[in-house]
This record gives sequence, C-alpha cells and structure tokens, in this order.
Amino acid sequence: MTYIDWDAFQQIYRVSNNSTGAPSHITIDPSDNIVLGPTPSDVYVITGEFHRGAQVLAAGGDTPEMPSDYHMLIVYAAMEDLGFYDVAEEVLARSQKKAKRLRRQLKRTQLPKMKKAGPLA
Repeated sequence: MTYIDWDAFQQIYRVSNNSTGAPSHITIDPSDNIVLGPTPSDVYVITGEFHRGAQVLAAGGDTPEMPSDYHMLIVYAAMEDLGFYDVAEEVLARSQKKAKRLRRQLKRTQLPKMKKAGPLA
C-alpha cells in the first residue's frame, strides 16, 4: 500500500470514481481520518506504525494516556522545571534520579521488544 497526499488522493478517487477493490493507496484526510483507495471490496487487515503527538492535559480531571504506573514521570518533570527555575539543586537532582529510573521501566515495558535479525549472508 502506498501513501499519497490528500490532494492527489482526491484527484484519483473522488472525481467520479466509485471503484472498489483491494486498497492500494492510503492517505489522511483533513479531519485526520485514515482513508483507503479504492474503497475496500472485502475485509482487509492493515498493519503499520504510527506516532502519537504529545497529549495536552488542560483540565484538572484530565488523565494521562500512559499507564498509571508511570504518572509520576509528569510530577518529576514538573519538579525538574521547578529545580531549574528556583535554582534548587536538591530538587533537580532528586527529580532527575527518580525520573531516570521510572523512564527506563517505561521504555522496557512499553516499547516494542528488540528482535534478532537473521544472518546477513
């Protein structure tokens, strides 16, 4: 499946083209929806990678999307900012030490596992 930008996708599939079949193109529409072309004629499984942007926590009741075991990382980041702002070396050191340990755990449990590649020759 090939990614094409939205304008090119519209030229191919939206101009009086009602074709169906196995999807060969993928794009993102202006509303951030994934769109396939041509329109799938059957059920297909699509796999791939994506990267999520930073989550905005604006209201007091907002809950971070990361697992709850790692919510303290947000507190440690705030402590680090405070340590730099107030020139509080003890707060800075404590926040960096605790965040480093918790960040390692987060990476170990949440990132995809490394796999050994096959032989090169």
